[in-house]
Amino acid sequence: MAELIVRSVRPDDYEQWLPLWDGYNAFYGRSGPTALAPEITRATWQRFFDHYEPMHALVAEQDGRLLGLARRAPARARTLSLSPQHDFDRAELLSE
Repeated sequence: MAELIVRSVRPDDYEQWLPLWDGYNAFYGRSGPTALAPEITRATWQRFFDHYEPMHALVAEQDGRLLGLARRAPARARTLSLSPQHDFDRAELLSE
């Protein structure tokens, strides 16, 4: 049996990645009437190759066939800069 390789996803993986992605989404209840729109899937795929996006994907490959996937998309941070010149109250902070 050939070695199992875990590697970053490549643009030419799309055809094999898509059924794995669909299975991943089905596991989380996103199939049939609740399936992701094709535009979301395409945007997700493109984000893996956009150096300005903090999104990454790995695949498990054996004998040239993709067997699994993993993705990492860290939550985008929201920061609030407090200035000593501005008197924030609790309600104003919570409404951000």
